[in-house]
Amino acid sequence: MKLALFGATGGTGQQLLDQALAAGHHVTAIVRDPTRLRPAGPPRARRGDR
Repeated sequence: MKLALFGATGGTGQQLLDQALAAGHHVTAIVRDPTRLRPAGPPRARRGDR
């Protein structure tokens, strides 16, 4: 499944990201600062706010 995840750098978002990647989903993380996205796997990061 393809997922768009908003807030992937926050506590809850990081947990959801880990679970979605572990389940084999393709995740695009919508974040304010892509450098804060900790490496949990191969998500695509997109800047969502400036």
